[in-house]
Amino acid sequence: MLSKKINAFCLFTFAFCLVLSARAQNSLTVRDIMREPSPAGMRPDAERLSPDGRRIIFAWNAEGREPRNLYIVNSDGGEPRILVNAEQNFEARTPPQPESKLNYGLIVRDDFVRAREKNLGGVEFSPDSRRILFLQNTDIYVLDLEAKDAKPRRITRTQGTESAARWLTNDGILYQSGGNFFVLNLRETSLVQVTKEANPQAFITIFNASAAEDGRLLAYVVSDGSRQRALFVPNYLDEFTQAPATRRGFTEQKVYVAPTDGSREKPFEINLPKAEGASFIRSLKWAADNASLLVDRVDKDTKRRQLFLVHNVGGKAERTILVTEETDAKWIAPLSRIVEPNPKNVSQILFASEKDGFNHLYLATLERAQPQPNPSGEIRQENASDAGFTTNVSIKQLTRGNFEIDWAKWTAGGESFIFSSTEENSAERQFYAFSTRTSDKAPVYSVEKGMKTNPQIDKTGGQPTLLYGFSQWKQPTELYAVKVCPGCRGLAIPRQITKSTPEGF
Repeated sequence: MLSKKINAFCLFTFAFCLVLSARAQNSLTVRDIMREPSPAGMRPDAERLSPDGRRIIFAWNAEGREPRNLYIVNSDGGEPRILVNAEQNFEARTPPQPESKLNYGLIVRDDFVRAREKNLGGVEFSPDSRRILFLQNTDIYVLDLEAKDAKPRRITRTQGTESAARWLTNDGILYQSGGNFFVLNLRETSLVQVTKEANPQAFITIFNASAAEDGRLLAYVVSDGSRQRALFVPNYLDEFTQAPATRRGFTEQKVYVAPTDGSREKPFEINLPKAEGASFIRSLKWAADNASLLVDRVDKDTKRRQLFLVHNVGGKAERTILVTEETDAKWIAPLSRIVEPNPKNVSQILFASEKDGFNHLYLATLERAQPQPNPSGEIRQENASDAGFTTNVSIKQLTRGNFEIDWAKWTAGGESFIFSSTEENSAERQFYAFSTRTSDKAPVYSVEKGMKTNPQIDKTGGQPTLLYGFSQWKQPTELYAVKVCPGCRGLAIPRQITKSTPEGF
């Protein structure tokens, strides 16, 4: 999101420079620059790559106006086509209410805003890539991509707000409503409330929800903000003055894990070592065994970072292992949020750190523990065959130099990963493939140099598809896709997916 805002700002700056250079010709005015639709066209948004890497879906409008429709295209060829028309699919919840003077200046709903409210968002592919879900007007819709006459089916119709919807399995949808998480099973037509801790009136919220790959467990953070202080900022209107409260301060956070089938009345609480001062859970990630959880925590007013592996969550052999710890006299920067468990190897964790002065990638390898035998020397049924890990963790720095890593993902096989860095130029981003087996690094082929943002790779392909946005100082962002296979013969040429910049620009 930040990169898109930066691109938009750069685009405006470029257009403004055009005004100055063409003043004598009077060919472009400020009114031209600020008009809708934009003379630079509409950028593709909310792009998603299917887990098998075959399809790409994005939000766009050929006329450059809101609302945006959903388009679909094959990653290896073909032209994008409209999948869902936002205007035709839209169903108003309630009759429009007259504007209130109390809202004047606070809530502005002109035609542009009303059109944006019809946008389609939150697009997610099912694990088998055969169906998608999306949100419109905070309700959930499902579309079968394999059906001959594919039409969206509205799954929820409530006065509440559904959000954070995603596929849990090929038939199960996880979503948030009223602060809590629910699982809707499309095949069994059942609804299960997974979390019960959220209480917006008491300022207790749930965030960082992360489901295991097999969909059986959900990890989440419960944040208690009841001790925060309210900051009142008055809004002076023509007849009334309102002072809405913005709450500020640290919250008390706890990590819980619950089965998604509703089989437990109470969730498991993850007991982490005591934090130093206030703490913040940056992310929760499940390891390849779907039973071990990675917890990235920053505490002591963002000056200490600890990464934990909680092995065998909720089991008798549950154990918390400190993977890495670092302190900084100033602060632990957001770039080091990268934490990626190997999808095939529970003992390997890829993470980022700025401890050498630049944000680089490190590989942590945990040491396997040996099962403990009985006094007789036998390992019987009551002795777990998976004894977990010892506290010994070896850490190897994989990248180094005067540049930053800002994104990294494992490929499906778990023997290599793709990352993005500023190694070529701080004003550019380049992708590289890194083999953990050979420590070889190879650039992913690119026709031109420029800014590559918002990357995604598929989850199943042996030769993964990489989707990203590409822009230059004179070229707005367009979507590109390329096959990543450094050891293959020949070059994989990136393919431009969208052509949304008008020729006149």
